[in-house]
Amino acid sequence: MIDEKGIRKGFGFVCFSTPEEANKAVNTFHGKLVFFCTYLKSHPLYVAIAQRKEDRVAQLQLQYAQCMAGFTGPSTVIPAGYPPLYYTPPPGVMSQIPPQQGLMYQPLGLRPGWRTNGAIAMAEGLHGLLLKSKRTNYLDMSNFVKLMYEAGRRWDLKKRDAVPHENIKSNNMVLAFGSKLEFEEEKFAMFVENRGVSFAKSLILSLLAPSLFSVLQSKAGSVHASIAKLDEDTHLANALIIAYLKLGRFSDAHQVFSALSSPNVVSYTAIISAYAKCGCFDYAIQLFGEMPERDLASWNTVVSGVVKELHYERAFELFRDMQRVDGFRVDQFTLSGLLAASTGGFARMEGREIHAHALRIGFESNVCVNNALIGFYTKCGCVEDVVNLFERMPMPERNCVSYNALLAGFCQNGEEVKIKATSLFCMMQAGDVTVDEVASTAVLGVCGTLGFHEMGKQIHGYVLKSGLLSDLGVGNAVFSMYSKCGNMVDAINFFNIMPKRDIVSWNGLIAGHILHRQGDEALVIWSKMEKTGIKPDTITFHLILSACRHTNLDSVDTCRSLFLSIRSLFGIEPTSEHYASMVGVLGYWGYFEEAEEMINKMPFDPNASVWRALLHSCRMRSNTSLGRRAAKHLLTIDPQDPSTYILVSNLYSASGRWHCSERVREEMRKKGLQKHPARSWIVRQNNVHSFYARDKSHSQVKDIYSGLEILILECIKAGYVPDTSFVLHEVEEHQKKDFLFYHSAKLAVTYGLLMTRPGKPVCVVKNILLCGDCHTFLKYVSAVTGREISLRDGSGFHFFRNGECSCRDYW
Repeated sequence: MIDEKGIRKGFGFVCFSTPEEANKAVNTFHGKLVFFCTYLKSHPLYVAIAQRKEDRVAQLQLQYAQCMAGFTGPSTVIPAGYPPLYYTPPPGVMSQIPPQQGLMYQPLGLRPGWRTNGAIAMAEGLHGLLLKSKRTNYLDMSNFVKLMYEAGRRWDLKKRDAVPHENIKSNNMVLAFGSKLEFEEEKFAMFVENRGVSFAKSLILSLLAPSLFSVLQSKAGSVHASIAKLDEDTHLANALIIAYLKLGRFSDAHQVFSALSSPNVVSYTAIISAYAKCGCFDYAIQLFGEMPERDLASWNTVVSGVVKELHYERAFELFRDMQRVDGFRVDQFTLSGLLAASTGGFARMEGREIHAHALRIGFESNVCVNNALIGFYTKCGCVEDVVNLFERMPMPERNCVSYNALLAGFCQNGEEVKIKATSLFCMMQAGDVTVDEVASTAVLGVCGTLGFHEMGKQIHGYVLKSGLLSDLGVGNAVFSMYSKCGNMVDAINFFNIMPKRDIVSWNGLIAGHILHRQGDEALVIWSKMEKTGIKPDTITFHLILSACRHTNLDSVDTCRSLFLSIRSLFGIEPTSEHYASMVGVLGYWGYFEEAEEMINKMPFDPNASVWRALLHSCRMRSNTSLGRRAAKHLLTIDPQDPSTYILVSNLYSASGRWHCSERVREEMRKKGLQKHPARSWIVRQNNVHSFYARDKSHSQVKDIYSGLEILILECIKAGYVPDTSFVLHEVEEHQKKDFLFYHSAKLAVTYGLLMTRPGKPVCVVKNILLCGDCHTFLKYVSAVTGREISLRDGSGFHFFRNGECSCRDYW
C-alpha cells in the first residue's frame, strides 16, 4: 500500500493489479489525486498520482489525450497558463511510451473489469472535477466524460445532459470508441436515440459491418430509418443492401436498391447475386441486362448463378459474350465456375476447352484453377487425368484443398479407386499437409464403404487426438463408419457419448439399425428422437418407413400410421421415395393388392423407384404376374438403367422363364448397356483382396479353389443342393454348376476362412445383392465350419451363424 510520503511531487505512476485496488487507493487519497489507467502489454493498471491542485485540470487534459490516441491518433492539449508536466514512469515503461510534444503518453485501454466498475468511477470523478473547475467549455473533456459513461454501460440521460456542449464530434467520438470496446447494443441505441444528429459516414458504415450482423438482425430497420437522404448516398445504400442480403431480408434489400436514382455496379452485383442464389434466375439475368456498366465481378456473379441453376449451356454462352461484348479477360473465379458447369454433366469437351484456355492465358500454376480442374476430371471419372494433374502441380502450390479434391476424386469412384483414398490420407498424415474435417470425413466414409474396420478405428484415434472430433460432421462420420463395418455396438456407444447431435446423427443411428436389419430397434430410436424434440426431415421418414420391413412381426399398421403422419403431423409432403418405401413394406409383408392400389392412387406419376420397390418385393415373394406388370412400367420409365434389366431378368430366371430372361439380356446388349460386375472383397492387414466370379488372378488362387472344392463337398454331405436356377445362362446342367460354384462371394469367404485364425469371424463385402444359391451355401458353411460369417451386400448385413442367417431368408 502506498502513502502520501511515497508520492513524488508533480505526478507519477503507481501500479495496481485490479480495479478494486485502484479504487481503494483513490478513496484513500480522496481530494488529493486524479487517476486514470493505461494498459500496456507487459504491465497491468496504472494510476496517475498528483498532489498539486493546480495540476488536476491539466491531468484531465492528459487523460483525454491518452484516450484520443487510442482511436484518432495522438492529440495532447495543455490549457494555457499551466506549466509543463513531468513525471517518471515505472521501469520498463519508458521504452514503450512514445514522446509527443515533450510529454509522455500511452493510449488508454479499458480492461474488462473497468467496463462495469472502473469506467463508472472514473466518469463520476472526472465529471465532478470538471464541473468544479468551471472549465465546462472544454468540449474534448466533456466528450471524454460522456465516453466513460458509455464505456460503463450506464448512459444516464441526466448525467449526459449535465455535460455541456454536445456536438457532432462528441457523438462521433462515443460511437467510434464504442466500436473499439465492442459495445454493439449501446452503439445502436445511441445512434437511433440521436436520430437527426449528424454522424460521420465511416461510423455509420461501422454499424453495418459483418461482425455486427447478430445485433443488426433486429436493428437494421432502425439504422435504415435513421439515415437521411439514403438515395443520394450510393456508398451507404450499398452497405445497407449487403447487410439486408446477409440477413436474408431480400425485400428490404430490393426496396433500398429500387430507391436509388443511380445504382452503381456494386449495387447491381449485390442484388443480382442475391436473386441468383435464391433461385430467381430470370430476374437476375434481367437486372444484369439493365446494368449500364459491368465489371468482372458482375460477370462472375451471373456465371456462378447460372451454374447453380444447372443452366450449363447458358453459362458457356455468357462466357463467350463476356469476351466478345465487353472484352474482359477471365480470372480464376470465372474459370472455376465454368469448370463447375462442365462437371455438372453438360459435356466433357467444354471442360477440356476451358482447361486449354486456362493454359493459354497463364493459369497453369493457379491453385484455385487446378483444384477446380481436379474436381472436373474427378466427376468425369478420369482418375488418371486427376492424378497426372495433381502430380504436375508444383509443391508450394498444393494446399489442403488440392489434397481434398484428389481425395474426393478417389472416394467418388469405384471400389478399386476408393482404396487409393486411404493411402493418400496416410500420406497426408505423414507429410506436412493439414488434415482437416473434410479429409477426415471423406476417408472415414471410404472405410465404412469398404469395411476397413481396423483402419477406421485408427482414423478415429487420429481425429480424437488432433481435436477434429469436435466437428459434428466428423463425429457423424465416425459413427457411420462403425455401423457400416458391422460393429453396431461401438456405433451405439459412440453415439451415446457424442456431446451434441443433429438430425444427421439420429438418421445415421436409424440407418445403422436398418443396415443390420434391426427394424424394432430403429422404431425405438424413432420414439426417443421424437421425445428429444428433434424435428425429422424427409430422409428420416424414408428410413423409418423402410425399417418396418425388418421388424420381427408384421408392422404394416405402424408403417401406415407413420406414412399418414408425414403430412398430418409434420407438414411434409410425401415424396416418391416415401411412396417407394411404403410399397416396399407392403410387398415385403405380402400386401400386394394394397401396394398396387397405393401406386394407382398416388397424387403424381410413380417413378422408377416406386416400381422397382414393387418388383423387388415380387422377386422375394415369387409373385411373377404382378412382377411382370411392374417390369413393364419400369422398362418404359427407365430404359437406360442396366440394373432394371438385371432385376427383370432375375425375376424371369427365378420362375424358369429362360427365354424371357435371355430376351431381356439381349435387349441390354443391343442398347450397349453393361451390368456392374459382381465383386466381393475381404480386408486383411489393411489390404483389400477382391474377387470376381471365376476369378483366377489372386496369388493364392490354387489354395482358394482347392479349399472351395472341399467346402462344397462338405456342404453337400450336410444337405446343400446347388440351385442352378441362379445361373443366368441357358447352358447344360453340368456347365451351370461350374458357373455357380465359383461366384465371387464363395471365393472371398473361402479366402477368409483360409487366412483367419479359427474361431474368428469372416467379414466380406459384396457390391450387389447376394444370389440365392450363395446365400444357401454360406448358411451350410457356417454350420460345417463352426465359423461366423458376416457379409454385407446391397440390401444390408447377413450374419450367418450355425446354419441360419439374420435376414430370415428375405433380402
